[in-house]
Amino acid sequence: MYLSVKHFKHYLEERTFTIYTDHKPLIFAFHQKLDKAAPRQARQLNYISQFSTDIKYIKGENNIVTDTLSRVTEVSSIDYDQIADAQTQYEELKSLQTITSMNLKEYPLPSGKNLWCDTSTSKIRPYIPQAFRKQIFHHIHGLSHPGIKSTIKLMNSKFIWPSIKKDMQLWTRTCIPCQKAKINRDTKTKLGECEVPSGRFCVVHIDLIGPLPPSRGNIYCLTCIDRFSNWMEAIPLDSISADTVARAFYSNWIARFGTPHKLITDRGTQFRSETLQTLSKICGIKLQHTTAYHPACYGKVERLHRTLKTALKAHNNLSWIDSLPTVLWVCVLQFKKITIIELHKQFMEKVSDFLESFFVNPVTEQHRKALLIISRNKWKPWDQGPLVEIRVVTYL
Repeated sequence: MYLSVKHFKHYLEERTFTIYTDHKPLIFAFHQKLDKAAPRQARQLNYISQFSTDIKYIKGENNIVTDTLSRVTEVSSIDYDQIADAQTQYEELKSLQTITSMNLKEYPLPSGKNLWCDTSTSKIRPYIPQAFRKQIFHHIHGLSHPGIKSTIKLMNSKFIWPSIKKDMQLWTRTCIPCQKAKINRDTKTKLGECEVPSGRFCVVHIDLIGPLPPSRGNIYCLTCIDRFSNWMEAIPLDSISADTVARAFYSNWIARFGTPHKLITDRGTQFRSETLQTLSKICGIKLQHTTAYHPACYGKVERLHRTLKTALKAHNNLSWIDSLPTVLWVCVLQFKKITIIELHKQFMEKVSDFLESFFVNPVTEQHRKALLIISRNKWKPWDQGPLVEIRVVTYL
């Protein structure tokens, strides 16, 4: 009654009218004490009283108009007469009649036609030909767009055809309104491809850990790791201000290993500050930030944090700065993926490329191998092959 008055309030204002209801206790609503009513009922009765307090009782059999609107005689729009005509045209029905688990019988319709139905369960389920299956699916599934299991359960309880479960699974997954509205938690995104660094100290990850127990006035650490060689550095800090972090990275990494091509950080205020951005522009470093709340794309340095913290905690030394060099040394030996021989080989190949740059004429692969052997005998104290003499004048 409250919602009805609220809905038609524009028509009921400044009018005298009577409210008829077949719920007899409502006619005494305005005659009872307000203390007896719940707060919600009191608010609703107060709203209704602003329009009318004349409530009269009417029997349900005489309340024809409203009672008719509240009783829906038909929800289905399925034409069973057309289904009965289509059943006679399908040979699939004959194969279903041979299945012993089904009990197919003809049931007469009001039009005089016969509809084949399964009576093996408590509910009578009609057989649906191919032409009407998608229509019935949209009619049942479109009511509330349930999931695959619920749709199969609803359709199995009302209709039958051989591939009903397979069809329900396919059509439910390809339902466009479901794809637009629902959250598909099982969707697996294709893994992105990370660019492989071209050499050592080209791509560097940095991050901060702390606060740690005070040790010589330091309670934080700036962690740096090379993506190519897994070389690690942990720099103790007394604060994590933007100037302190930028100065520590410049003094302990750039001054020792050179400027990297790319610097990857998270979205901390120290790394997004103007100080670090200015340092990156001066040194020619491409500064990149990871996605917010997504530590997986920063996994290399996050894994370093776990190793550092557990190792320092296992030392059981309050002065963790004294244990830090030993921990870093063991971490480098444990996590390095490129051996010293491979690094030396890459270094010698760069030496040969450097020597090639001094030649005007193109150098063949045979000459390249000879230059590599010469560079090996020149730079290494032990012999890895026969010394080859080449007259460099012929290639200048």
